[in-house]
Amino acid sequence: MIKSFEGFSSRVYADSGGVKTIGYGHALLPTENLKTITQEQALKLLNEDIKRFEVYLNRYIDFSVTQNQHDALVSFAYNVGIDHFINSCVYVYLKLRNFKNALFWWVKWAHDTQGQRLPGLVTRRQKEIELFNTPDALPAEQDIPLNQENQIKSQEENKHPNPPTSHPLPNPLFIWADPPDVT
Repeated sequence: MIKSFEGFSSRVYADSGGVKTIGYGHALLPTENLKTITQEQALKLLNEDIKRFEVYLNRYIDFSVTQNQHDALVSFAYNVGIDHFINSCVYVYLKLRNFKNALFWWVKWAHDTQGQRLPGLVTRRQKEIELFNTPDALPAEQDIPLNQENQIKSQEENKHPNPPTSHPLPNPLFIWADPPDVT
């Protein structure tokens, strides 16, 4: 999914946020001095980037998700960046296991840095959400079936007698702001 949505560029270009990018959406690091790249090199970078994003997601998503949910989250985080991901309403609601509101905010991430809605990002968000909602095998350590909204109760939730049940939706004007403190 990431490869097809990012597309391939053999030359460095500035993405919509002004970040120097090459290959399949690889954000150049200050230590990288690439000007051109082959598809083979770009695929290697993509695989390394995906592994790096998986490590970050495993650190921040501390509850079980299905493989499809994991893959959709990797695509989303790869596109928006891990810092934007962990500071988003999407992440806040995922942490609360409120997938309905997480998906509501997920679809809102379809704009460039100037606020212009981009059809390609609209399609990407729709495909990520579709993948996120597609049932597949449960994580190995869980036998809890998915309910109607694809929510899996985590073992952590069961430890707390009064887990948070709901939070008001944040003001959409603050979608890029820090998430509310939910501790």
